[in-house]
Amino acid sequence: MIGIVVIAHGTLAGGLKSAVSLLAGEPEAFSTVELHPGDAPEEFKARVEDAVQSVDSGDGVLVLVDIFGGTPSNTISQLIARGDSNIQAIAGANLPMVIQATFMREQMPLSDLAGQVMQAGQEALVDIGAILAQAAERDDEEEF
Repeated sequence: MIGIVVIAHGTLAGGLKSAVSLLAGEPEAFSTVELHPGDAPEEFKARVEDAVQSVDSGDGVLVLVDIFGGTPSNTISQLIARGDSNIQAIAGANLPMVIQATFMREQMPLSDLAGQVMQAGQEALVDIGAILAQAAERDDEEEF
């Protein structure tokens, strides 16, 4: 099973895990790391390394971070740069991405899962107002 780690500023990572647990039950091989003010860089890096190791069963680890270029992203980038090819990381974590990763991780290899997760994240971006306006327009047309 591909392990999942969510790393984010503040309590976002824990919130995403809480939401997945609410929707799908407590996920296996799933860890979070939160960055809080005052966290020492080396201690944070050690927590990230521990989280990755704790979920790695040999099939790889998908790491989702909140924003590219921030400390969570930079920290996992350091692990990848040192040659750990068993890790794939994606920035821009949102709930649809985490749900997709959780449900699909036993059905495909890590590289394919990363692509599916990115697609789910992109498709989740919806302008609700535009959808409502289109629906109202269709309703108006059907009345004639």
